[in-house]
Amino acid sequence: MQALLTHVYTLRFAYAASDFVRRWQPSVDRPLSPAEQALYDAYYPQHYEDNLRAILTLAKQRYPHVVVMNLATLTNDSPTPSELARAHYPTGMDRNMRKLDRLVRQYNGVVAAVAAEQHVPMLDLYALSTRTRPRLLHRQLPSRPSGRGPHRRAGRGRDRARRR
Repeated sequence: MQALLTHVYTLRFAYAASDFVRRWQPSVDRPLSPAEQALYDAYYPQHYEDNLRAILTLAKQRYPHVVVMNLATLTNDSPTPSELARAHYPTGMDRNMRKLDRLVRQYNGVVAAVAAEQHVPMLDLYALSTRTRPRLLHRQLPSRPSGRGPHRRAGRGRDRARRR
């Protein structure tokens, strides 16, 4: 039994190592091949639609006000290098921004359809996150002189400590 567990953990380690290497590969923004386009065109998130419908039906029974939100995203037709670097991809997408963008749009279409069917208002975070450039949610903040985090006025904390 010990040998079996050792082999299972060894396989798990190999999977975790390959996932770690995959995460450090750079993101790309390249067009989908005809085979990939056919695959993504044929995909419909039926499981997501069924689950969302069940969740909204139950929520409307239990709560007086229900609002649904779609997915806000970094994905778009022309991603910046910063957006490419910060995007997180499900396994199997080859870190291609256009694949992720297609999926986000498909899932957001399902959210809109189910919200309309269930007569539930929808907060369109996708439109909010993609409407303006530079994006409000994803703009770069100036950093401190140390290079860590947002810049704050120098000496502000020290002045408060002296007044006490």
